Amino acid sequence: MVNIIRKICLECKNDATNTYKYWQAEIDADNYYLTVTWGRIGTRGQSKTHQCNSLTDAHDKLSQLIRAKLAKGYEELVQQNPIPKNEKSINTGRTKTIELSQINAALLLIEAMRPYVKNGNFTKSSYAQMLNDFDELAPFLNIKLDPCSAFRDIESLEQAKEKLLLLQNYTQ
Repeated sequence: MVNIIRKICLECKNDATNTYKYWQAEIDADNYYLTVTWGRIGTRGQSKTHQCNSLTDAHDKLSQLIRAKLAKGYEELVQQNPIPKNEKSINTGRTKTIELSQINAALLLIEAMRPYVKNGNFTKSSYAQMLNDFDELAPFLNIKLDPCSAFRDIESLEQAKEKLLLLQNYTQ
């Protein structure tokens, strides 16, 4: 089973130039694949898979590719992710359902953020992106999106991890 922790879709439309293109990318956390698919809207397009050495490398590569596409006039599409029928989930009591895959992806992101927190390297854009991804996956943890204050030390990462592990155990 593929464990996608980040997926983004971009479009570039221009009636005057008859341009109708899409570009999408996703990171598979299990094997550090970054798969990019692009083409004319309405077609299957083509794909390329980048094998990265780590989740951090995959996030860095994705950030680089996104910046290049945005510079060319692409715009991000907001996607709704339906819950698969066989997916286990819990209700947090705030009318938000949390899927087990979200918890697992958030746990993987904690491990990917660990070197940044350990070294106090909060200024990298890849760390900020992982923090944003983490907030989307686990908004119920109420993490501040300021990279310098979200996880100040390894202990704060471990506390978030413990909460996620409790939720993970509850949904299994």
